[in-house]
Amino acid sequence: KARLEQVLSSGPAAIYTCEPAGDFSLNYISDNINAMLGWEARDFLADSRFWLRHLHPDDRPRVLEQLDHPWQEDQRSLEYRFLARDGAYRWMHDEFRLVRDADGAPVEIAGVWMDITDSRRMEEELRVSLRFLEIVHNFTDINSLLTAFVSEIKNYSGCEAVGIRVLDAEGGIPYQAYQGFSQQFYEMESPLSIQNDECMCIRVIKGEGNATLPFYTAGGSFWMNHTTRFLATVPEADKGSTRNVCNQEGYESVALIPIRSGDQILGLIHIADPQENMVPLEVVEMLEKAALQLGTAFGRVQAEAALRESEAKYRLLVNQIPAVVFKGYRDWNVDFFDRKIEDLTGYPKEAFDSRQLKWCDLILPEDLEVARGSFKRALTADKSYVREYRLRKKNGGI
Repeated sequence: KARLEQVLSSGPAAIYTCEPAGDFSLNYISDNINAMLGWEARDFLADSRFWLRHLHPDDRPRVLEQLDHPWQEDQRSLEYRFLARDGAYRWMHDEFRLVRDADGAPVEIAGVWMDITDSRRMEEELRVSLRFLEIVHNFTDINSLLTAFVSEIKNYSGCEAVGIRVLDAEGGIPYQAYQGFSQQFYEMESPLSIQNDECMCIRVIKGEGNATLPFYTAGGSFWMNHTTRFLATVPEADKGSTRNVCNQEGYESVALIPIRSGDQILGLIHIADPQENMVPLEVVEMLEKAALQLGTAFGRVQAEAALRESEAKYRLLVNQIPAVVFKGYRDWNVDFFDRKIEDLTGYPKEAFDSRQLKWCDLILPEDLEVARGSFKRALTADKSYVREYRLRKKNGGI
């Protein structure tokens, strides 16, 4: 028996038996459950509802429904989250078989527990990375981009509230997109400025996080899963000046992730939840990767918006000029920047854009050589030329 216990306790999976109904209380579990979840085997055996109470609340109804459902086959498997002793939920793969007596009546359930948290995390990180990449490529305006990121972050993290602050030219850090925060919280927090205020948000945006402290990451993020304890126990010198608004709002779990573009910090992602342990380090690190994607996309969208604004101003200017503005090429093809050419010649702008017509096709033959000479000089010399020649319009007029 001792040899068997040693083999079971050194394996990568925990072996157990439990009741086939009711609370599914455990009758036996191998000692290696301690290395897997931090709990001792006696914790499961002393409390008949221990396993049931430590199932993730979101998974419990589904698991119980599966167990209570009539068994078509005696062997089944489930995947669910279970609360470890350190306060974090671990993903478990539960492979089990219904043991029956000689008459076919259920006697107990015998099963194997395996921790699949790492594989589930990698699958989830891949899915989320692809989703963020999709958002980056699908949205071309700032508001839509940030709103989509907030929704995906909220879905991924499971936190009640998510917001994105963006640093503006005056030093303000307003929320440009958010979900879950109250209107009162938004109105109180959105006007913060790196010029006049001090808080964790501003410290993160300024890049002042100290990675040697346990609540900052190497990437400059602040993360905390028990803000009440943090405020009560961490020395003032370590935590710095804080406004404590998140804690006063009831948020125990808080993370602030900088949005970077190169060496520049453009803003931050703010996630918060009233429950403790909602922002484990792996979630924060995943969101740091997402923030890099967002920073790159933010810079691109800003540049595209500036380009569109510049083009709009340019076109407005061109439209006000009482002349036809064009770009000419050596083969006499031309690109026109507005539709005034249609009033001048009677031909649609598209006829020139599609290269159906060349500019020389409209010049009268007796003026063509003069026009050609000045055209060539303009192409080869960095000078302005004034040319006068006659065109034949579509209606035959000159």
